[in-house]
Amino acid sequence: MEMVDPDILVSKITTSYIRSKFEAVMFGDRNISTTYARSIRTRLKSIFQYACEHGYLTENPINNFRLPKKKENVKQISEFFLEEDELNKVTQIVK
Repeated sequence: MEMVDPDILVSKITTSYIRSKFEAVMFGDRNISTTYARSIRTRLKSIFQYACEHGYLTENPINNFRLPKKKENVKQISEFFLEEDELNKVTQIVK
């Protein structure tokens, strides 16, 4: 996977290393979706589980990792105040 440095030893991959890589691809230039990040996490979990079963790791670093929350499709509020006609409509409804 391109998000993991190809020169890093599997024994040096920690939960914090994985977290930093996921944050980079989810909130950085790639801006991947939560669904796609979840599928990557699932694949990595299987890979690290294999490494644990064959003695390359003592514990799976994905087991303690949760995907960072990502707010998707959130609309920005551009105006915080009501126009006079909007205020009148609200006043009429409230009465």
